[in-house]
Amino acid sequence: MDMRHVWEDVGPLALICSELGVTYVPRPAQISYASTVAIALERDRRSTGGILLIEGGTGIGKTLGYLIPVCLEISQFGGRALIATHTLALMRQVVDREAPIAISMAQRVLGGKSLRVSELRGRRNFASPERCRAAAAALLDMGTSFGVAPLLALADKAEMAAKGAATLLAAGLGSDKNGVAWSLVHAAMIDSFVAEAGIDLPVEDIHLHTLSPDEEQAPYYLGRQLAQDADILVTTHAMAAVSLTLRTLPGIIDKTNSYRALIIDEADRWSTAAASVAAASLSLDTVVKAIQKLNIAAHGTSVAKRLSSSGSEAISIIDELRVLAPTGRNTILGIKRGDRVVGLVKLLGGLINQIVDTASFERDKTASAAGTVLALAQDVGRIERAIGCDDQYWFTEWHTSRVHGQPSIVVRSKAPGRLASRIWAPRQDVAPLAKSVIMTSATLATPGLRDEARWNSISVATGVPIGTTSFVHSDIAQSIQPENYGRMRVRFADPTAPVPSPGIDGVLPWGAITYIGETIAAAHASGGRTLVLVPAYEDVLQIQQVVPSTCVLHRQGVSLREMLVAYCADPSACLITPAAWLGVDLPGMVDQLVIPRLPFPPREHDCGKTTFEVGIISDMLNRLSQGLGRGIRSQTDNVTVWFADPRMPPPLALVVRTMKMPHPKSSSQYLAAIPERFRCDFNKDDEAAQFGVSIMTTVGAPTVRMRAKGGGRPPNRKGKNRQGGNPARPK
Repeated sequence: MDMRHVWEDVGPLALICSELGVTYVPRPAQISYASTVAIALERDRRSTGGILLIEGGTGIGKTLGYLIPVCLEISQFGGRALIATHTLALMRQVVDREAPIAISMAQRVLGGKSLRVSELRGRRNFASPERCRAAAAALLDMGTSFGVAPLLALADKAEMAAKGAATLLAAGLGSDKNGVAWSLVHAAMIDSFVAEAGIDLPVEDIHLHTLSPDEEQAPYYLGRQLAQDADILVTTHAMAAVSLTLRTLPGIIDKTNSYRALIIDEADRWSTAAASVAAASLSLDTVVKAIQKLNIAAHGTSVAKRLSSSGSEAISIIDELRVLAPTGRNTILGIKRGDRVVGLVKLLGGLINQIVDTASFERDKTASAAGTVLALAQDVGRIERAIGCDDQYWFTEWHTSRVHGQPSIVVRSKAPGRLASRIWAPRQDVAPLAKSVIMTSATLATPGLRDEARWNSISVATGVPIGTTSFVHSDIAQSIQPENYGRMRVRFADPTAPVPSPGIDGVLPWGAITYIGETIAAAHASGGRTLVLVPAYEDVLQIQQVVPSTCVLHRQGVSLREMLVAYCADPSACLITPAAWLGVDLPGMVDQLVIPRLPFPPREHDCGKTTFEVGIISDMLNRLSQGLGRGIRSQTDNVTVWFADPRMPPPLALVVRTMKMPHPKSSSQYLAAIPERFRCDFNKDDEAAQFGVSIMTTVGAPTVRMRAKGGGRPPNRKGKNRQGGNPARPK
């Protein structure tokens, strides 16, 4: 099918959008993007399958760009699609907004049934009310109340959701026409609560596990039922990585069906997800509880005595393992191949298999409990096999939970990039998870790279070995950028401003804090809505005393959704948040975008990088590029970007015009995070690039809280208005 016909201004997509009340304007870049995806899907259908690596700049509409050709493909030729996203916000956008448009369009063009879209989540995504309350009680016993209230609130919310989900399951509801079932499923999800509350929770201590009471697991079972027959499944990067990882371990039987297409959106974050995924995880407490549960189920049967004996022996081995485990909370400790732990795990695996075999003689009474033990036996088997594998790919660790300090044995990838490359070509006896793989992002490669360096960057981000495999569509992979889409002006920091680089304790220099306050005040005084993106919640706390009193501060523990509702309702709002760099869609709602400091990762994360250039700078540029995209979400957006960090260098045209030399710690590479179509304006439009706020001699002095009322000039630290005009409107 000709993709261009679909996207015409009077074509089927335009008609569907009109019926749904959605504004549609044809975008040449979006049409080119969708056509590229369609070409790859058709080629894969006729061959053995392949990977498309495609970068789409901010503003082209990537989500619909891949959804429409995928929906047309599976509507006409069958199969299912799996979409993996990095953020909850994008997942909800796909399910609630973009997928209904693509599905309606495919049905209008091809006829037939309407495709069904659903989310796919694992048990670890759901909260256990019982474990939430236990974690809250443990925190109180430790003498701290921080985090207790959110845990109790999540427990109450998940408990109510579980009751509603159990009612729906009992009624045999397999569909969800009015969205009630999905609302119950989402109410029990940990990440949904975290996104709303804006607080980090100890997931290891509160998520559902196989031994959680059935009444608590109702939302999980309801979600699985809704996802079972869906044609388009939307999941997280981590869960997709789990499905792919299981296909690489020898001896593992993976029953997951293959998909027609796997789409990994925000693929520049994919290698991070692969690094965080555990190939196997075994909680010692869970094993003990599972064995005890099986002994209770087998009470009075012919196998009770044998099960009790084998169970006691297994628990004795677990006690030995506890002695070897670290005792602190939130601890990670490596396990070497020759450690005593390895031998004990093998003994434990043999005993657990023996327990399962014994229980099978009384299957009618022990089936449910034995099934749980069998699942644990599979985890033990994965750990054994991973330890026995080539150790260049896997390593084994002790992990203890953040609240209770409960020990688990975890197998993770030693080299996520190499693991990802194996994922696309799994064991010979296992088919790839999908025939077509589409990896896409606005920053698939580190901004600014060209040719071989660009491909190397993509390879690092995705784990796909470019140039060494025949299944990469390198001939049609490309970067598609929008044209004439929105307008961006940039206000650079004064080159003599203090560098806002935090120390190892995370504290910013006082002079940098005050200059950040000046920049936010100047941007806010320029009119319209102001969105301030800081790298961390600690930044919000540090700069709160020097920003205009009208600013809304997003503190940890407060819902981002609540913040955004208030932001959109106020035409002169100023929101300071660390949570909106990625996945937030605010078309027409960002007039001023402030970047107080370049989003380098915290220093404690630096140790995992091979080199500063490849790791830290790449992460920063990708995040910065995504953050700048929050200001360009529609064709009519007109945003002014303000930098308070002198490490972002001014363009040459601005240097020549003002004779202000760049800061010594700046790098021309950083400018690549600004889309090229806006950088082109720097040389031909004096308004496109200017210096925003001039440094003052009192930057390092104590300051009072600045106020910006009625759009006027913010007062200086001595309470007097600045002379020489408003720095928000440089001349």
